[in-house]
This record gives sequence, C-alpha cells and structure tokens, in this order.
Amino acid sequence: ALWAEALNLAGGRIDVLVNNAGVFEAADIADADAFAATWARSHAINLQSAADLCRHAVLHFQQYGGGRIINVASRAGHRRAPTPGAAARGRPRGR
Repeated sequence: ALWAEALNLAGGRIDVLVNNAGVFEAADIADADAFAATWARSHAINLQSAADLCRHAVLHFQQYGGGRIINVASRAGHRRAPTPGAAARGRPRGR
C-alpha cells in the first residue's frame, strides 16, 4: 500500500530507494512479553521493512530499466552498546 502511494506521488516512477528507517527501544530482558514485543517491532522496522522495500524496488527497476538502492545502517552493532539491547538494533540493519 505504501509503495503504491509512493509511486503515485512520484508520478509513476521511482529511480532511487533510500532505506533509512530505524528504531531502538530498550526492554527489560526479564519481562519475556515486553522483550518479545520490542524485538518484533525492532525486527519489523529495522530489517523486514528494508527487505520488503528492496523487493518492490527491484521489481520496479526491472520494469523501468534500472535504479539505485541505498541502505543506511547504524554503527551500533559494531561497537560496545551503551544501553543493553542496543547491539540488536545495529546488527539486523547490517552495513
């Protein structure tokens, strides 16, 4: 639905996709329900949304002769986490 809306706003063609969404929420590791919910939300935004948008973009680019994808990542997974759970944010997003 959002991809179709973006195409409409762009006049039917997109040449560049920039994946720059990211979220970090701390959760109490002792609270299994809160931890699971936080992990699911983080995964959905930091990883799944980027994968879904890349899939849509590649199919669109194939139809229109090419395009570019820029994935912006956090460095949180590459250094000591200042907050418990912070490394989980940076890792799924990759580099």
